[in-house]
Amino acid sequence: MNKSRGTSESTFVRCLKYLAIGCIAGLFLCGALLAICAFVFVLIKTIPTQAVGAVSIGISALSAMFAGFLSAKLCHSKGLIMGLSSGLILFACILISAFSTGGNVFTIATAMRFLLMMIGGAFGGVLAVNKRKKVK
Repeated sequence: MNKSRGTSESTFVRCLKYLAIGCIAGLFLCGALLAICAFVFVLIKTIPTQAVGAVSIGISALSAMFAGFLSAKLCHSKGLIMGLSSGLILFACILISAFSTGGNVFTIATAMRFLLMMIGGAFGGVLAVNKRKKVK
């Protein structure tokens, strides 16, 4: 009985490690894509304010999907849970950074970002677990 309990704890710890790896990779992807978009926006010079918000929400959802995909792919199971967890962790990181800048943090865009990041993370996690391997 002790052996099975130790195995489940090691599985939990292993999945937490993969979740951390996926979230860190998602944060790096989000930062890189936001930097590229900021560079493009500076070059174009005439960007509507609403477009900047929409692009940042889209990039957040895409990075949550990538983080969910990577963490579920590494864990080989629990795709929905890993995806939702990675989306929630990435949203928390973005919310903490928004708190540090001050201003009004809780807006409709924040709720939309939360919803899209959770959906994106869940979709990435489910996609990673259900993806079939190629048979040669």
